[in-house]
Amino acid sequence: GVEKKCFFMESNLFGAIEGKQFDTIAFNPPYLPTGEEEKVKGELNKAFDGGETGRSTIEDFLNQFQGFLKSNGVLLTIESSLCNYELTVLKLSEFGFNVEIIGRQKFFFEEIVCIKATKFNPGTLIPVNFPSVNTSPLSYWFIILIELNTTITAKKINP
Repeated sequence: GVEKKCFFMESNLFGAIEGKQFDTIAFNPPYLPTGEEEKVKGELNKAFDGGETGRSTIEDFLNQFQGFLKSNGVLLTIESSLCNYELTVLKLSEFGFNVEIIGRQKFFFEEIVCIKATKFNPGTLIPVNFPSVNTSPLSYWFIILIELNTTITAKKINP
């Protein structure tokens, strides 16, 4: 079963990962703009607090992930209109990725989107089907790193 292909560890983004690249990275960051007075007490704050603009962890991730994604890899990330997800789409496009919004959910105060970014080398296309994405705002943020035909590594992130 899948439990034999999963390995869990804690890391601050990619801090505990060295020398590995992955076919797929799925990222659900804390993306809510949060001032000091808006912080939630305890561990739950880590699931929401994206800094003043909501982009603090997102920007750190965008500056690091390319070194961990294989050249024909896929990035999936969940973001909100509250953190200006268009900036992520623009930055990924500037990095040379093909970017598309593959899911969206509107609420009265925000729109949550799933962004898919691919950077395939010619002749190395790999068909991948992704299940629907749970965009519950109560989800802890995570990175899932997938190597085809090998192991799946899921990481709960603690900033």
